[in-house]
Amino acid sequence: MGFGGISDWSAQYPFIDLMKQAREWKDWGKGIEGFSVDEHDWVLELKPEQTAGTVFLTPRNEDTLHFDKVIVFYEGEGTLTYAWGAKKVDEESTEGRDVVTVSANANLLNIKQVNTANPLRNIKIIPDIYLSAYEAGEIFNPDFIARATQFRAVRFMDWMNTNKSLQELWGDRPLREDRTWRVKDGVPLEVMLQLVNMLEADPWFTIPHLANDEYIRQFAELVEAQLADGLKVYVEHSNEVWNWGFPQSRYALASGKARWGDEHADAHMQWHGMRTAKICDAFKNGPFTQTKDRVKCVLGVQTAWHGLQKTAMECPLWVAEGHSPCYQHGFDYIGVTTYFSAGLNGPYSASSTNVDLEPTLRSWFSEPDGGLDKAFAQLKHGTELRKVAGYENYAGVVSEITEELSYWVNYAESFGMGIVAYEGGQHITANGLKLQEDTDFIDFHKAINRDSRMGELYTDMFNTWKNGGGELHMCFVDISFPGKYGSWGALEYLTQPSSPKWDAITAFNRNTECWWDCDN
Repeated sequence: MGFGGISDWSAQYPFIDLMKQAREWKDWGKGIEGFSVDEHDWVLELKPEQTAGTVFLTPRNEDTLHFDKVIVFYEGEGTLTYAWGAKKVDEESTEGRDVVTVSANANLLNIKQVNTANPLRNIKIIPDIYLSAYEAGEIFNPDFIARATQFRAVRFMDWMNTNKSLQELWGDRPLREDRTWRVKDGVPLEVMLQLVNMLEADPWFTIPHLANDEYIRQFAELVEAQLADGLKVYVEHSNEVWNWGFPQSRYALASGKARWGDEHADAHMQWHGMRTAKICDAFKNGPFTQTKDRVKCVLGVQTAWHGLQKTAMECPLWVAEGHSPCYQHGFDYIGVTTYFSAGLNGPYSASSTNVDLEPTLRSWFSEPDGGLDKAFAQLKHGTELRKVAGYENYAGVVSEITEELSYWVNYAESFGMGIVAYEGGQHITANGLKLQEDTDFIDFHKAINRDSRMGELYTDMFNTWKNGGGELHMCFVDISFPGKYGSWGALEYLTQPSSPKWDAITAFNRNTECWWDCDN
């Protein structure tokens, strides 16, 4: 399972201390950013009439907020105030310990004054319902742990801020002591390792695209030193390096062309293959030399573009420098997706060839069930959009996954490798498309995701994946509130009793023996 990103609006609440999900410092009255802070982002001093504020909690609605009071512990001297949804309870507060009510609104903590000789620091924001766990030394939310124990493996792509990572030097990596684990390139590696050891789940790390060789070496050494015996580690170079929506693809292209020449349009994939090979070497020929089977190296590819992977696998430009082909550097898996939408996202744009999707789909909304029967007929059998360009021969989700998986399994096996899904599941959203702001379509997509038949589709997807030769499958993501950007979460919020997607995922995991190389 992929874990959702750390933010003040996340419905995941993985950490007891809400400061770990808080935003950067900002003077919200003046709109000013940039403060004098120490190496862990605690404010050292303020200019006259300056305020340093951080939004630490922004619930999407009352369902996503399962507590109404927090205890704010702090060291040092200065003045803390609270605003918007957060209100200090003066009669219950004492020095070093504020009691604050919170609400389903943006909740703001402000530093108004700082004693520069003894500045405010080590501010902890603890929901009262987790106070005993905090006092016992726990850092993970026990309700989050109860959910996360369902999974055999965890992908930390979003926790590592992979798609916008600036990490290059090991000395600049996130640390336990940092004020927030949201702002500075994500959650510390030590914390992620602590979590998977607790869960007895294999970690999947996406190594930052800017990371230098020393960073990768130190990363591998720390994993080997702290990962519990019996657990394996999946390692991948960044995330979707083929995807031009992410800076890592543009960086890979520029780096590849700088190394091999501007005439190579596939330089990003050759660079991607080379970096994957170097990462794999750093683990398998470094600290894991005697236990290479504990390291699973994954080459992420674009599922729908058959053939794009070839230069990443074989990397002829790097080979011309005297190296062996990339896949010979210990690659274990090709990473693909099982995303499906069946045309329900609507047209790409007003001028795209599938523009007829909009009137067809919109006509369904007047059906007594809001179009859900037709949506699932399309998802299961592809019968409802046959007159729309691009969907004339679409035969449903199972058929789509079967066809894609067959290609990738056969390709991977020709290199002695297997197939894993780095992400997968429904992709029913107009995010980035023509109808992203259309509330009727947003509601339609939410309803599809909440329907019990979505759970049936997930079960079909897993069985198709398993029977077709796929191995580890990672869904994207565990907990996330739905909206115009998608309904990505298996659960919409941490304390949601159940959902069709969640029930299907956990039931399949619970009732199906591990058929790939895993021990947990």
